[in-house]
Amino acid sequence: MKRLYLIQKAIYTSMAFIIIFSNIYAQNFNKANILWKGKKVEAVDGEIVIKVKVGVNYNSFINKLHSIHFIILDKPDKNNIARLRIPNDISIVDAIEKVQQTNMVTDVTPIGVTHAYATTNDPYFGNQWGLQAINAPSAWDLTEGSSSDTIGILDSGIPFENNTLSHPDLQDANRILIGNDYTGDGLGIEDGLGHGTHVAGIISAETNNNTGVSGTTWNSIIYIEKVFTYYNVGNSIWFYRAVDDAISHHVKVINYSGGQDYPDTYLEQAVQDAQKNNVIIVASSGNLPVVTSWPAAYSTSYNNVIAVSATDKNDIIANFSSTGSYVTVSAPGVHVFSTLPNYPFYLQDLEPLNENYDYMDGTSMSAPYVSGLASLVLSMNPTLTPAQVRQLIEQNADDLGATGFDNQYGYGRINALKTVAM
Repeated sequence: MKRLYLIQKAIYTSMAFIIIFSNIYAQNFNKANILWKGKKVEAVDGEIVIKVKVGVNYNSFINKLHSIHFIILDKPDKNNIARLRIPNDISIVDAIEKVQQTNMVTDVTPIGVTHAYATTNDPYFGNQWGLQAINAPSAWDLTEGSSSDTIGILDSGIPFENNTLSHPDLQDANRILIGNDYTGDGLGIEDGLGHGTHVAGIISAETNNNTGVSGTTWNSIIYIEKVFTYYNVGNSIWFYRAVDDAISHHVKVINYSGGQDYPDTYLEQAVQDAQKNNVIIVASSGNLPVVTSWPAAYSTSYNNVIAVSATDKNDIIANFSSTGSYVTVSAPGVHVFSTLPNYPFYLQDLEPLNENYDYMDGTSMSAPYVSGLASLVLSMNPTLTPAQVRQLIEQNADDLGATGFDNQYGYGRINALKTVAM
């Protein structure tokens, strides 16, 4: 079993100006362990995120922050969200309290640190028990997906060497669009971690090409956004900006096989923006049974979010899978076979993984099946709203565990044939 419990530290590039306006925030950063709302959590050190009240005078806002020694790193954007550097001599929690006292903001939180949660003629199709479990081959008799649908994959990148897509099962430039690298880890869109490659293969590996593995959807476009570094570290700022960019590129489904253990302003605004633009967000439930993961947990408040737990070959909930009332459905997540970079990558330092293809575990592997299924559903009926797609997936899942909805399987393990046949 190969599970992803990866924590690494990064180095933050220091800022020297009173007001700094950045568009990409592609720097590394330090992490801090803080007590937030009674829980120990990871946050970006020395920074907070705020939402400025509508109607606040901008010059007054600047002057007030300057008087209490805060630095504006990102000015308020279209959603009135801004990023601040806090004074060196106070804690993140104390800084939040100080900003709240200005009466100029509607929301102020730490910035969350995120981590990734880890029939055809394709020769390795027999290794892909997950596709058989969700009845994908029969679903393909009805639809193989559509090039009119784009899935945004917010992860650690994709195999990319010599300025070109390099994996034999992920090299069709007509189906794989390259987005932004928000991490600044020096590799560009190249996947140095390995996680994003595995996820991309589950969703949309080139299929029926006499090579490697099959994807859940054969024809959908995938749009690659890099939000996890080589060392499996990300933050909610990168997620927020990647979601905004994915929306601007007309994606219909976003796969996010990662998360953090508390909500923050960036995460929720990204979910709200996706909802306003009829975009589905499929998120892993997490790999720690007693820890709630966000943005997956927004599934209870926003009907465009689908939270996915992990099952094994016997349709039993994985012992590592996070569970709770926010779980929407479950999908295969144990011993899942998919693509990996065709060059050395960081996960090989932690587990004995092969290049090109291998097995991995995690709710990170479960979410891509649901993203692929959502795209198959939209290929049958592109007029469906995110809420309607989610409802179809829920209603046609195979009920497992306690009868009806339960906190482990949600509405059940997904069934692709039953869902697309409706």
